[in-house]
Amino acid sequence: DLSIAAEWARQAREGTFGLRMISQTVQAFDWRWYFPEGTFPNMRFPSREEMRSMAWQQIAEGSWGIGFIKHFKGEEFDRRFGDVCAVASEVASFLPVFCSDEPAPAVTGVPKGLVARAWRHDGKVRYVVANTTLNRIAGSVTIGGEYVAVDLGGNGVLLK
Repeated sequence: DLSIAAEWARQAREGTFGLRMISQTVQAFDWRWYFPEGTFPNMRFPSREEMRSMAWQQIAEGSWGIGFIKHFKGEEFDRRFGDVCAVASEVASFLPVFCSDEPAPAVTGVPKGLVARAWRHDGKVRYVVANTTLNRIAGSVTIGGEYVAVDLGGNGVLLK
């Protein structure tokens, strides 16, 4: 369930009353490697899109740091490590935004199944809205300030 990524980040943020920086970790391994065969028959290595979703959910819920727990077995290393690096590089490209000390605009009206967070960097409002489900969700999010859309390709659009 991908929503666990957002839920744990939310719990960590609320547990510190939003006063402390929190850091989260994206699963980048297959749980079947750690349990007897048949224990979790539906478990598998997350796809690049799933790792990407988990990272953006955690950021949208207040995480200031994202790590990737990555373990590889056999011949999967090259493909899986490339996925982890691609997601980490995308997130890292926004570090100046995440580290901005400018006051962030308020985010309100986030529908169930979505998470959202906003920043102000170089005087511009930037935000992300992430889907915590495997389904399409329709709805609106209210964020103070103006924005422009930046297509990240494939499965997402980042709203700046």
